[in-house]
Amino acid sequence: MERSVSAKTLRRVHRKANNNGIVAIKPLSFPKSIEIKRIAFAKEHISDPEDFWNKVIFRDKCKFKIFGSNCRINAWLKHDSELLAPKTIPTVKDEGSSVLVWDSMPASEVEISHFIDGMMDKMKYLDIRNKNLKLSAQKLSLG
Repeated sequence: MERSVSAKTLRRVHRKANNNGIVAIKPLSFPKSIEIKRIAFAKEHISDPEDFWNKVIFRDKCKFKIFGSNCRINAWLKHDSELLAPKTIPTVKDEGSSVLVWDSMPASEVEISHFIDGMMDKMKYLDIRNKNLKLSAQKLSLG
């Protein structure tokens, strides 16, 4: 005997079992040693004036999929349980059909965006970093 069950019924059963809906997260992509250094830097400079932070150049890179989706993945989690490894999204080194965007910016304004076509190797990364950071430093009169 087949029965159809609505999504609302499934949600109600999960909630009755004390499960809560969560969105799975991607694990951080940098090592623990870098995380410790970042926290130490933030603690060391927490009371520095705004002029100091206007001279700091932040940089970041983001990867965007051209085709497909970076959609949210939902999971069910007991109310009093911790987020464990099965609730995270595995990361893949090369997903194909994606664009990498590299930014450098001081706290005072958004700076240069650089789009990377294809795979980025060490030399391409160093070239982009050196060009963009030098331009940002010159605009801030840092060197």
